[in-house]
Amino acid sequence: MKEGLVQIYTGEGKGKTTAAIGQAIRARGRGLRILFVQFLKGKEGSGEIPLLEKLGIKVICKGEKDRWLFPDRLKEEEKKKIRLEWTHFLDEINRQVREEKYDLVILDEINVVLYYELIDKNRL
Repeated sequence: MKEGLVQIYTGEGKGKTTAAIGQAIRARGRGLRILFVQFLKGKEGSGEIPLLEKLGIKVICKGEKDRWLFPDRLKEEEKKKIRLEWTHFLDEINRQVREEKYDLVILDEINVVLYYELIDKNRL
């Protein structure tokens, strides 16, 4: 297995997803295989997702179909449901990463998901 590199884009405001998309496009331009996972955003209504897919980048969006998921507005019962569902989701992502041998994996919004404890950090 090749030695990997972890890049973290964090902070308040805009630019984190844009920076990650820039990395994805650059890597795809060099023929690399990319998996782009968005945890909180939905696929519909997002201008960049169709373009990424046209470039051959695999995109998985876990948020609601056409809107953001706001973790700070969730009731505890909703969080429990999401934790269970996303544990299975994370297992599936891990399986795909191993089997498909992606060169670049982007976990967009993962820091927010971890902050609100919607997934177990030990499973990453």
